[in-house]
Amino acid sequence: MPKILCTALSAEEGPHFDMLAQAGFECEVVPRHLNLWDEDTLADAIQGYAGILAGSEPLTARVIASSPLLRVINRAGVGFDAVDLKTCDQQRIVVATTPGVNHHSVAEHAIALLMGVARGFPAADQEVRAGKWTRTARPRVQGSVMGLIGLGRIGQATATRARGLGMQVIAADPFADPAFVAEHRIELVSLDDLYR
Repeated sequence: MPKILCTALSAEEGPHFDMLAQAGFECEVVPRHLNLWDEDTLADAIQGYAGILAGSEPLTARVIASSPLLRVINRAGVGFDAVDLKTCDQQRIVVATTPGVNHHSVAEHAIALLMGVARGFPAADQEVRAGKWTRTARPRVQGSVMGLIGLGRIGQATATRARGLGMQVIAADPFADPAFVAEHRIELVSLDDLYR
């Protein structure tokens, strides 16, 4: 039975394990104590596996070449930048991504960071840790303007959340979906205007 190793934190749980098991694959999750950013550790960890459900750890030429059974690398996300594609091509290893799975998480993270900065969480945290409590008025997010560069999956998910918070959204994207822009009342602007 071919074995699949999951190294991606975001893919440790989910229905994909059942689907792979039903298709005849044995799935294992890499031990969390391993430093997968160390080339030797990663090369050792993937030995004996036909496939990897990979995170963002660097799958270098040396790491890939060290695993003769490896046939598939599936990245949890959309980028190939951590995978040596030339080596994969030479060894006839299929490389795939999972588009459409991370854009909601990225948008939520962007909104969380925006809220933290707007509400002054970093400064308030430092004050509380220093034993102080200063009451300060913070600006409201509602009614403020969010500028987005691009309205792809992440941009759209972020814009939808910003509109839900009562923010005005402007965006620079020459290829924006007109229906999405109209539905969410987004103002398209040039990149120069967005920076102003």
